[in-house]
Amino acid sequence: MNTSGWQQTPASAEVTEVKSELNVPLPQLADAFVALLEIKAPGFASLLKKDKVISIHYQDRYLKSPWNVMVLMAFLEAFRNDQTKHVVLETVADNSNSSSHLLWHNWPDIYEMQQTVTKWIQLRYELKPSIEIHNRTSDLTHRRILTLEFASGAKWKLAFDQGMGYWEASTFNRDNNGFDFNLDAEGQLARILNICQI
Repeated sequence: MNTSGWQQTPASAEVTEVKSELNVPLPQLADAFVALLEIKAPGFASLLKKDKVISIHYQDRYLKSPWNVMVLMAFLEAFRNDQTKHVVLETVADNSNSSSHLLWHNWPDIYEMQQTVTKWIQLRYELKPSIEIHNRTSDLTHRRILTLEFASGAKWKLAFDQGMGYWEASTFNRDNNGFDFNLDAEGQLARILNICQI
């Protein structure tokens, strides 16, 4: 097996190292992300200003908790517009059967996750997304890939080395750390929106 190309970066790719630039409250994350792009990836930042994202596709085998979804949705605010027609999220079901009661714990019921995230995206984008849940980790690549298609026909892929799990939840009110996974989808979404205020 030839593994020589596994760690190589395509010639056309831009690698942006992020340290603390995006350690901001969730409602400020999209603006901080765009500001970082303007400095480190000006070509892409320019495209965002003059073109519209019409399709969003994110793959992340570890996108399983309310917190990770909150971080993702905060990032996606940088691309949201009235021309977006498709939003697809792919992840892998959690089979650990562990107890869940905190914001960063995995959803124990994958159906509730689908319903909650679907309602949130419908609220923000006024469209019905596709939330695809795979059964095997091997069904998705280890890299967390965000694919954006623009109205002009341009297509960009952003690879997040550690995905949304890179950012740890930090709340001023410890009561916000708890999460009632027994609520129905509408109750869970209300709880999420109350915490992140996006």
